[in-house]
Amino acid sequence: MANKELEFTTRLTREDVAGLIEELVNGLKEGHIKVQKSGESLELEVPRVVDLEIEAKLSHERAKFEIEVSWRTNRAEIPDTPDADEEEDAAGKKRRSAAKAKKSVKQAAEAAKEAALSAKNAVEKTAKAALLVMEDKAKTATDVAKKASDKAVKAVKEAAHIARETAKDIAGDAARMSAERSEKRATKKTKKKGEAGKVIDVVASVVDKPADTSGKAAKKSESAPKSPDSQTKGAAKTPKPATKRASPKAAPKKTDAAKAAPKKTAK
Repeated sequence: MANKELEFTTRLTREDVAGLIEELVNGLKEGHIKVQKSGESLELEVPRVVDLEIEAKLSHERAKFEIEVSWRTNRAEIPDTPDADEEEDAAGKKRRSAAKAKKSVKQAAEAAKEAALSAKNAVEKTAKAALLVMEDKAKTATDVAKKASDKAVKAVKEAAHIARETAKDIAGDAARMSAERSEKRATKKTKKKGEAGKVIDVVASVVDKPADTSGKAAKKSESAPKSPDSQTKGAAKTPKPATKRASPKAAPKKTDAAKAAPKKTAK
């Protein structure tokens, strides 16, 4: 008899699983089970006495409930009652050992599958966490760079404003100083012109005034004692008063302003 095996794994709702198990239970009660998968089918004849194994498992990621029903295909080896003593020969022990080994391999494969799934989930979580950290760091770096750029632009604007205000103040101070210097120079020139005009007027008055020598001579003659001869001579001839004119050399040089002033005639 050739070995046949049909196995499938699927995901169903709890109600669908219960309905499928009920169908298997009905077939088990009748002693006939039929399993189908993708057009393939396997029919099993179930004896009155079978071996039952139930396994329940719970881990931090998965839970498992397994029911295993097995029996011998050689009817001569099938016991009549569950309590009947079974004499196991070498072939029976070998068969059981192979079944246990197969079961162990299956369990190991499932455990490896669960471990691989757990590792995959852990890697995905780690990658997501690393990605979030990188995104946060990149965002933080961008924010810092933007703040630094804004501060630099603000500092440049403030420096430009201060430079403009300083330039305005310097220009204003220079203009005020220039105006003050111009005003001082104008005041000084005006003052000098006034003093020069006064000097010119004084010189002009001195130059244009005639010398009155006759009055001085008359006073001298009156004050001196008169002799009889002088009285006689004086009575006979009265001398003319001599008038002296100011020498041009003794007169101070006339400035342009004095020349321009009108001359006074001596009477």
